[in-house]
Amino acid sequence: MEPGYDTKAVKAWLFSYLEKEREIGMQIERYEMLKAKMEAPGTQSLSDMPKAHENKDRMAEYLARKEELEGIISKAMASQRKTANEIERVLAGVRNAREKTCIRMRYLDGSSWSEVIEVLFGEGSCSSERYTTLYRKVHRVHKSALLDMAKVMDLVK
Repeated sequence: MEPGYDTKAVKAWLFSYLEKEREIGMQIERYEMLKAKMEAPGTQSLSDMPKAHENKDRMAEYLARKEELEGIISKAMASQRKTANEIERVLAGVRNAREKTCIRMRYLDGSSWSEVIEVLFGEGSCSSERYTTLYRKVHRVHKSALLDMAKVMDLVK
């Protein structure tokens, strides 16, 4: 009897990669917003009280936060490259091209199911009935890919 392979573990691993990609994207967005604040001219105050030290303090705070974000983003991206290489190593053991493409598009590229369907089956716009059929079909390909990956990783329940 063939052992049951843990496809849920594979899916969780792939999903955690995808979530980390989203998190990195948000950190980059924060970084870009912080840079924009640093480059923007300060608002003028109509007070006769000097506030130069406040601007220097704020700029020092921005610089510290910017350096911290750079470090966080750099470490996260290095970790993601390592995980992506591991995913590709596992996919190298999967024979089916559709399965590989499905996993790469869905998790490494962050594509929607509609985009995966379009690439795998060449269906851009189709009837809702045809789309439902293809949606089920792409999920069968996905399920099969998870199983094949679990076999390659030898993840037995």
